[in-house]
Amino acid sequence: MIEQLSKEGAKMDEALRVLGVPDSDRDLMPWEKARLIIENFNVPALGEERAFDVLIDIVNYVRFPDVPTTNEYVGRVEGLLAEILDIDADREIHMDHVAFWGTLRSEGVSLEEIRRRIKGEL
Repeated sequence: MIEQLSKEGAKMDEALRVLGVPDSDRDLMPWEKARLIIENFNVPALGEERAFDVLIDIVNYVRFPDVPTTNEYVGRVEGLLAEILDIDADREIHMDHVAFWGTLRSEGVSLEEIRRRIKGEL
């Protein structure tokens, strides 16, 4: 798990760099980095694949400090994921979907293939 958190932390640091968040902001707790990524989120800057991956990592690996903060930021991430995946607003994304998509990505499945699979899942 420590290796996994380290790997995801490096992905978040890279996303912060690409999004132009100053270096001084990177010495933060993982949930604070996640907050900065969400608040500065920009798919064109990150690219769809990296944007998708970092959102998946935020939901699957970041521990927020309390339930209200978790609900706020995970809800925002779910909305961003719906936009990237082109999921209708009336279809709800659940944590088990996000975990499954993360597993698919770790197995090398492309974002486009995940989109195709989603058409029949939700």
